[in-house]
Amino acid sequence: MRKVTVISFACFLILGLVGTGNALTVDAVTGTWTSVVGGTNVNGIGTNEVRWGDPVYQYQSGFRFDGNAPNTFDIGETFSLGQFTHFNFPTYVTGASLASADLSVYLSFSDPSGLNDTLGFTFTLDETTNSASPETNPANNDFVGFPTAYANETFSINNVAYTLRLIGFGDNPNEIIDQFSTIETQQNVTNLWAQVTTPTAPVPEPSTIVFMGLGLAGLSGFGRKRFKK
Repeated sequence: MRKVTVISFACFLILGLVGTGNALTVDAVTGTWTSVVGGTNVNGIGTNEVRWGDPVYQYQSGFRFDGNAPNTFDIGETFSLGQFTHFNFPTYVTGASLASADLSVYLSFSDPSGLNDTLGFTFTLDETTNSASPETNPANNDFVGFPTAYANETFSINNVAYTLRLIGFGDNPNEIIDQFSTIETQQNVTNLWAQVTTPTAPVPEPSTIVFMGLGLAGLSGFGRKRFKK
């Protein structure tokens, strides 16, 4: 099975903001899957959960994003942007595999007032075959991970440059990891952690985080097993 390892990650933030202190407050974070490349029987475009594939059992594989709001955090503080769910269920090989899925995340801030931005994420997959028995054998786990290079996006508040940085996954900000695995026939939910920094604000480093560059991190290495009819 060919593995897809390239990921693109884009984020666009509106400039010309006014009035903010050291704390930011986001009142709404919503995610919508806008498009996919490849895949069969795709459904959920225009919602926060996209599914695909000809399922061997009852469920399709899929991705889901649930934003975390309201949320107040300081400049340089690690915060949860939302929860990402990976549904890893076996599907028949009936066509081209899903290569990528695009997620649009809308954020609405009350501090600074009037800040409403949309961020674009592209998630790619690393698909594997079933090579171990039973299906839940750890050897069949699929992985969600980060690439070796990061992108970044800056915006301006009162002529000060800020950077929004997507960091990694994990249950809490002190144990952020660069990848997590999902057992075959199961689903896995994890936080997606981020930071807003300035040129003068120190960036705290969680004990297990892996920084492989500057800026926003992308996601890669999603996979699901497939069965041949």
